[in-house]
Amino acid sequence: MGFGVREPKTHAGERVPGTSLIYEQGGSDVENAARANLKRGRGKRDADIILVPQPSDSPNDPLNWPQWKKNMTFFSICLSVSMGGALGPILSPVTGVIAKEFHVSISKAAQPGGYPLMSTALGAFVLQAWAPIVGKRSGYLISTLIIFIGTIWCAQVRAPDFSGLVAARTFQGLGVGAYESIVVSTIGDLYFVHERGKRIVFYNIVSLGCASLEPNLGGYIAQKYGWTMGFNILIGFTGVALLAIIFACPETTYIRPEIYETDMRSTEGLATSQEKKSDTTTWEIEESTAGGEVSNTTPSIISEKPRTYWQELKPFNGIYRRQNPLILLARPFVCFLYPAVFWGFTVGGLWSSWIVGLGIVVAQIYAGPPNFFDPTHLGLLFLFPFIFLLIGCLLGFFLSDWWPKWCARRNKGIFEPEFRLILLVPVLLVGVPGLFGFGHYASSGHVKWVAASALQGLIGFSAVLAGSVSFGYVLDCHRDHSIDVSISIILLRNMFWFGSSYFLPDWLAATKTWKVFDIIGGMQLAITLLSILVYVFGKQMRSYVHKHDPLKAFHLV
Repeated sequence: MGFGVREPKTHAGERVPGTSLIYEQGGSDVENAARANLKRGRGKRDADIILVPQPSDSPNDPLNWPQWKKNMTFFSICLSVSMGGALGPILSPVTGVIAKEFHVSISKAAQPGGYPLMSTALGAFVLQAWAPIVGKRSGYLISTLIIFIGTIWCAQVRAPDFSGLVAARTFQGLGVGAYESIVVSTIGDLYFVHERGKRIVFYNIVSLGCASLEPNLGGYIAQKYGWTMGFNILIGFTGVALLAIIFACPETTYIRPEIYETDMRSTEGLATSQEKKSDTTTWEIEESTAGGEVSNTTPSIISEKPRTYWQELKPFNGIYRRQNPLILLARPFVCFLYPAVFWGFTVGGLWSSWIVGLGIVVAQIYAGPPNFFDPTHLGLLFLFPFIFLLIGCLLGFFLSDWWPKWCARRNKGIFEPEFRLILLVPVLLVGVPGLFGFGHYASSGHVKWVAASALQGLIGFSAVLAGSVSFGYVLDCHRDHSIDVSISIILLRNMFWFGSSYFLPDWLAATKTWKVFDIIGGMQLAITLLSILVYVFGKQMRSYVHKHDPLKAFHLV
């Protein structure tokens, strides 16, 4: 039991998915000889790390790409992620202006911010069935094009066409779906397990950071030049993002032999030499080799020629897997039964829901009496959330990979996904007081924007850490179903976000602000504390789900 993580009852040689050997420490001569054949990291810092998953010998395997190419691909995706993040709350500072200009109620004026959340979930749902069959690049291309066209459409809408504004924003949300559904699995395509934490944190920096930064600038721009100017400015940025996807984002989907997927599979007994080569795992390589030579269970890799730059830019690269799309569409709903997925929604999804919800209702809370905040001051309320998001991301950036590796060194070289959950401690200590404090201060009257923004910042700090931890943990536990489990969380989260655009304004109108946030704060306190059970019993749950996989029970894999 390493660091309080309870061990499941397993048979000899059985491995729990997500549990990985990343440092070589001790072992018999046979085990050491076997491990000598496993590939390791480069550089002084990572030279002793056993790469998980093991890269194949193909030059077209994204795990074998040079680091600059991996980072170029990742950053080009993050540019579009930033556009999706910025476009989400772009109308938050001008909700009151929209209500007045289009002659609708303040709660209805929040709908152009709520409907994109629903369409984003729909776009993500469709993409999760698209990507496994034809790859991720085409999905990124189509989605970024939709964002670009949707931004142009939004810039052309004028009063009193409120339905046109809702339609344009809903269409725009469809394009954001790819950048919430397949980015995490793309990180799994490009990076080894000891490298993923920082990238997931950076992904959250870009997404949530831009969602907090845009209203700061957008409020001032909207007050001086009108609310459509924000869309006009972002047309240029979304155009650049589209060019980056076209020219700097090659396909990352690659079907490598299962023997290399050491973070996805477990071994239930040793394989014999007569078993199929594709059913042999890297754990079996360790146990079936001696004297530094890999046994004949290792599959031979057919030599592949490296693809040229122009070949990699093809929108479609053929069919990767011949699968029934209806089965792929059904999988996310079955993944609701995975304990890690439900936990990921309750922690990461709900924490981020309240920072999104605040973006929808800040005008309702502060634009009326006694504060009468104008769009500039409403935009400034997002200043400290942006600063605190950066602080939270920097903390997560340094701890998300360092802490699990530190624990693994002291756990006989074995990495457990539960080691990532340590980052929930600052979420508990900072975010819960932020929720209680925000509600009571907002109800006090004559609010100063600096203090109100700082309290929102505490919630934003917790949202980015909770999101990073939850997605990182779920990816580690179920990377073989990384797209399916990501979509499950996104469907639950975005539908809750969409629902909050309806119930949160009405709830605030019906009762005191402090009562609303006292209830929310108590709920988040209980949910975050329950994560202790996930830390202690998470490995046992992973083992149980592997043995009684709901997807297998429903014949979906």
